[in-house]
Amino acid sequence: MNDKISVLMPAYNREKYIGNAIKSILYQTHENLELIVYDDGSRDKTVDIVKAFMNQDKRIRLIGEEKNNGVAHARNMLLDAVNTEIACWQDSDDMSNVYRLKYQIDELREGGLDLAFGNYVIYRGSEFQLKVLAEREYAKIPPYDRKFNRGFATVMFRIDKVGRFNENKRLGGEDLPWLAEIEKNSSNPTVNIGFRLYYIRFHDDRIGAWKRKLASLSGFTGVDCSEGEQAQTYEEMIEAYKRVHP
Repeated sequence: MNDKISVLMPAYNREKYIGNAIKSILYQTHENLELIVYDDGSRDKTVDIVKAFMNQDKRIRLIGEEKNNGVAHARNMLLDAVNTEIACWQDSDDMSNVYRLKYQIDELREGGLDLAFGNYVIYRGSEFQLKVLAEREYAKIPPYDRKFNRGFATVMFRIDKVGRFNENKRLGGEDLPWLAEIEKNSSNPTVNIGFRLYYIRFHDDRIGAWKRKLASLSGFTGVDCSEGEQAQTYEEMIEAYKRVHP
């Protein structure tokens, strides 16, 4: 198995956070990687920040569209751009421990597995600045937690085993059905790695936070919505919410 890994990062208006997310991938101890960023029609400086990193590191590739089409479409476009056997997700507002890729690809290699999940921890607000950035927690040997938290963004997978995301789920809810389909069709086991490899930055502009806000406007939970309830793009749904709650 070729050990080059594609790290897939969907992004939409993430100028505040994407620089740290990119650094956490470029600093990986497993250096044989390509970071593919898909910009989903950002209106801020997200693209400029990505291009600045591209000038410093040739392992970054930027793709995207001017129109915002939602997170499921972004994920499909990223999958289409992969040229490696192995890939993983990295949200543009989170960070990975620098040992993440090494730990996960080692498990895939040794076990002949299709999926490898890393443990994650959630930090809120200033906690993220203090624990992950100021204390450089992402650069330390990760601790092992007995309790395992399985999160979609932590998964590493074999690209030939995965299918497409449902693009009618524009504001989240696309992730768990995608994983369930892989595991249903896979003859190889999934491994859960107890080491804390991923750091989630919880803030008010996360997709998950917006799902809860929009529930009050549209009546859906944001987790498993019907096609009609997600006819609008992510950007359109947020703008509709802001008109009601200025």
